[in-house]
Amino acid sequence: MGSAIAFFFVNFMGFLDTFTVSTQGCGQDYPFCNGKLYPDFNNYHSVIEYVHRLVVLIGMSLLVIVSVMAWRRYKTKKVKALILFAIGGVVAEATLGALAVFFNSPPLIMAGHIGIALISFAALLNLAYTIREAELKPLGKPMSKGFVRYAWFLLVYLYVAIYFGAYVASTGAGGMFQGALIPTEPASTPLHTLWIDLGHRGLALGLVLLSFGFMMLARKHQHFVGISIAMFVLVLLQGVSGVLLVVTHLHLAAILFHVTDVSLLFGLVSLVGVQSVGRREKSAVGSAPLEPAFPRR
Repeated sequence: MGSAIAFFFVNFMGFLDTFTVSTQGCGQDYPFCNGKLYPDFNNYHSVIEYVHRLVVLIGMSLLVIVSVMAWRRYKTKKVKALILFAIGGVVAEATLGALAVFFNSPPLIMAGHIGIALISFAALLNLAYTIREAELKPLGKPMSKGFVRYAWFLLVYLYVAIYFGAYVASTGAGGMFQGALIPTEPASTPLHTLWIDLGHRGLALGLVLLSFGFMMLARKHQHFVGISIAMFVLVLLQGVSGVLLVVTHLHLAAILFHVTDVSLLFGLVSLVGVQSVGRREKSAVGSAPLEPAFPRR
C-alpha cells in the first residue's frame, strides 16, 4: 500500500507540474536540473519540477522493492500481471515524461503521460488489495457475467473520459469554456472549443449515468456496495469541480481538486474491474468458490 500511496503523490506532483507549466522548470536536462543537482529555489517552476522528479525516484524505489518481494512470495498470475503492469506503466510514464521535456510538452504526449500514470497507480492499488486478500483468504461470491461486463465497460469509459480531459487541458481549450452547466461560448471560438466542450461535458454526463446505474446494480447483486456508493459520490464531486473550473477560470486549486478526485475515482473503478476477474459465475447452479472480492460494506 505504501508504494500505491507514493505513486498517488507522484501523480499529484505530475498534475501540479503540468498545470503550473513547470515541465521545463529544469530546462532540457534530464535527470539534472538546469545542469545542477538541485533547483533554483527562487524559481518555483524549478522547485516543482525537481520535487516531481524526486518523488518519482522514491516511488520507483518502493516499486522495485515491493515487486521483488511480491513476485517471490505470491505465485498467482494476478499478482505477477499486476507487477508487470505497474512496472510497464512506470517505464512508459518516465519515457513520456522525458519526451515531454525534450519536445516542449506537446499535448498528445502530456495526455498520454497522465493516462499512463493512472494505470501505474491503479496497478499498485490492486496489487496491495490482492496481497491483502491472499493473506486474509476471505470467501467471495461469484459474479454474474453482466455485472463483470458492466464493471469493465465503466472502467474503459472512465479511462477514455480521462484521456479526453487530459487532452483538453493540454491544448488549453478548457480556459475558453463558458457557462457553468450549459456551454455558452460561440461556435467561432478558437480551437473549436465549443465542440471540445460539448464532447467533454457529454462524457461527464454519461459517467454520472453509468456510475448511478452501477451503484443500483451493485445493491441488487450485493457486490462492491460501499465502493459503488463512493464511486458515485466521487463522480458527483468531479462534476462540482468541473463547474468550479469554469467559474474560477481554471484556478489552480480547482484544477488540483479535479485531477485528485478523478485519480481516486479511477483507483476505485479499477479495483472493481480487476477484482472481478476470475469471479464470474461458472453456471447457474453450484458455482465453485473463486478469488475473493471486495468485502461487503
